[in-house]
Amino acid sequence: MRYTIQAGDTLSKLAIKFYGNMSRWPEIAAANALANPDRIQPGQTLTIPGLDALPPPTGPTRNEHGELVIRIPRGSTDTVAPPDPDWMGALRKPWMLAALGLGAFLLLHKKPRRRK
Repeated sequence: MRYTIQAGDTLSKLAIKFYGNMSRWPEIAAANALANPDRIQPGQTLTIPGLDALPPPTGPTRNEHGELVIRIPRGSTDTVAPPDPDWMGALRKPWMLAALGLGAFLLLHKKPRRRK
């Protein structure tokens, strides 16, 4: 596959983008016989080797910003509940009310400090 370098691209970012693994940048450098991998220019065209034989990445990978990305296969029956947008709903739980009540009690019944 041929890829045209865009502004801000690095070989590490391209390895993440195409392989899902930052440490595979030397493969791209070797396939293009780059003397200095740090000197790629926007508009330059590179060959990205082995994309036809690669299976889609599975498991956690990192995106171009270094954030962890977990790919979930389509048709998976496992679901994750979204966070409760009603954050006040947590205050209605008995343990939260008990914790707030204890905190208020401790604040109100604090012994005054003696002045020296």
